[in-house]
Amino acid sequence: MKLTRKSIGRIAASFVATAMLATMAIVPASAEGSEPTVDNSYTYASGNTFTIEKNLSVPANVLTPDTTITFNVAAAMPSSNQMMNNIVVEQGVDNAVTMTSGANFDTETTVDGTNVDRIVTENASFSVDITKFNHAGIYKYTVSEVNGGYEGLTYTTVTKDLYVFIENDASAANKLKVAYTMLTATGDTSDKDNSFDNKYGKDNDNQDTIYDLSLTKQITGSAADMRDEFKFTITVDGNVEGEKYILQNGTEYEIITSGTPVEVDLGDDEYVTIY
Repeated sequence: MKLTRKSIGRIAASFVATAMLATMAIVPASAEGSEPTVDNSYTYASGNTFTIEKNLSVPANVLTPDTTITFNVAAAMPSSNQMMNNIVVEQGVDNAVTMTSGANFDTETTVDGTNVDRIVTENASFSVDITKFNHAGIYKYTVSEVNGGYEGLTYTTVTKDLYVFIENDASAANKLKVAYTMLTATGDTSDKDNSFDNKYGKDNDNQDTIYDLSLTKQITGSAADMRDEFKFTITVDGNVEGEKYILQNGTEYEIITSGTPVEVDLGDDEYVTIY
């Protein structure tokens, strides 16, 4: 083909256009607003709601405390050049993740002497407000437990990392959706764990934080009738209004309430124990 000035110009223009298209196609994976394609190994929970599991270790014959454990969620600055799935992790958006309900523990209503050492589990619920975000990406937060000051309960000081994955969604009102959330150990995205563990009745060194009380009747004296029984009125005044306890009298168990008197009959060497 004979190359004229016009044909040379067309070839040059075509080359420039092709180069421009190639340049436009090369979008850095870490660019702001990049689509976070999530590997299943990262997946914790899908959608804009998730739960955190609260595991409470309770000793035998001790009632589960009637309390709600809550959490703080705060936007966090990622470590320098932190990346996941070739996407740069961004600082979380303030007030975009909120707790909708705490982990609510209820005291047992019946006892039969089989209240062994156990783990009681409740969930706290959270929600992500997609309207707070303006582009796709991976956003980092921290989650920590609030010390509610409940007597005998050892609150954890562990803080965990929360990652929120935002994807583009043409059908959504603001063209974005929450794809996934993931809770991990601090600084270790491979250690996915959606739970916090606490102890009631023991601290982290396994020392007692609550105590049992036993009342024993002893009859002495040569003229005493060892068959006599004596009536006692017992009132436990706890620091928490309405706190409940297990009272054991021989093979019988009952639940008593803080501030409410209970009567027991005891003979020689008989006793009751309040756990």
